[in-house]
Amino acid sequence: MVSSYVNLSDYFGLFMYTCFQSLAMAAVGAYFLYSLYKKGFSNAMIILSLAYFGLFNIIPLYLVSLWKDTPFAIIVFLFSTFLFNIFWNKNSEKKLFDCYHIFIYCILSYLLAFARNNGFYVFVLFSVVLVIYFAHQGAAVGILDQIRPGGTLHVQHGAEKESDRDLHQVRP
Repeated sequence: MVSSYVNLSDYFGLFMYTCFQSLAMAAVGAYFLYSLYKKGFSNAMIILSLAYFGLFNIIPLYLVSLWKDTPFAIIVFLFSTFLFNIFWNKNSEKKLFDCYHIFIYCILSYLLAFARNNGFYVFVLFSVVLVIYFAHQGAAVGILDQIRPGGTLHVQHGAEKESDRDLHQVRP
């Protein structure tokens, strides 16, 4: 254990690990509640979510356990909240395809895949869902159009822009 290398007791190392798990879950829970607030959910829904995390007695017991499931659960919760923020956005394909969000997605996917054996399958499943979702929304055409400058058809959510429709109409 790390605590034995710095001349601290094993109990202090366990205490620090438990504190880290608790703070990490509190931070991810706060990020989730903040995401609900930013998306315009009602205060009642946010308060009910907060009450669930605060009053449901299994959560603190789960946080002080020393299983490998607790860090995995924290990463899955963070990954799910990240995907919630992407899907619950009108400009979701623009949001996911900027460098910052791709970097965060890669980091969270890496952590998810290596936190447990089945984390890799969760990552693959969500990646396939993302590809299907964005292909269905027509984002692939919009991305290809951004890569190929000067294209004739600009696509947003599978529909042509107003200015492009005017160009294609025959005027008397």
